[in-house]
Amino acid sequence: MLELIPRGLNIDFVGKAKFCITLSLLIILLGVGSIIVHGGLNEGIDFSGGTSAWARASCSITVMSAKCSFA
Repeated sequence: MLELIPRGLNIDFVGKAKFCITLSLLIILLGVGSIIVHGGLNEGIDFSGGTSAWARASCSITVMSAKCSFA
């Protein structure tokens, strides 16, 4: 019969808890530090909503006239 866990296996999970908690906190702090150093999260288009369009004009135009021309 196939045994995935051998008989008599004894792992001291409670004894390794302090190390694992310290390692987890270190990884979390590195992640938070990386977010702070890089200027926050990159939200991308998923959270900005709408559509962005860039156009060049040879003369000055108003926002309303540009909206009307794209509608």
